[in-house]
Amino acid sequence: MLRELRAGRAGTAALTVGPKARTVVLSAAPLTETADTLTSWGGAAGLVWLAPVQPTENPVIRIAGLFGLTGAEERLLGLLAAGASLTETAEVLDVSIHTARSQLKAIQHKTGWHTQSELTRMVQQLGVIDP
Repeated sequence: MLRELRAGRAGTAALTVGPKARTVVLSAAPLTETADTLTSWGGAAGLVWLAPVQPTENPVIRIAGLFGLTGAEERLLGLLAAGASLTETAEVLDVSIHTARSQLKAIQHKTGWHTQSELTRMVQQLGVIDP
């Protein structure tokens, strides 16, 4: 996971800890888009937290509720998080690529996450974190 972090990518590892063998998630994400700007320990820094691993509600639904996404924005985010491209998502939702881009920009504005990969990563990470 440290190798991924040093390369500017997030990483997640499941760990079993404690006398009760509790499973937790160790998740690290870069604090900047590129590790080149930081030099403290090999050029990377990250945010790390531990959280209980429990299946939770659909993370797209959780994000939609937390950030006030519309139904259309929630559907778009769900398809993007499942790996569809923006073009494929527009086709599945039967909207123009311009509408899909507009919805994506609205999601980015509401959540503060700037790239599709960042949105997808956060959906995946929220899928294993119990709020």
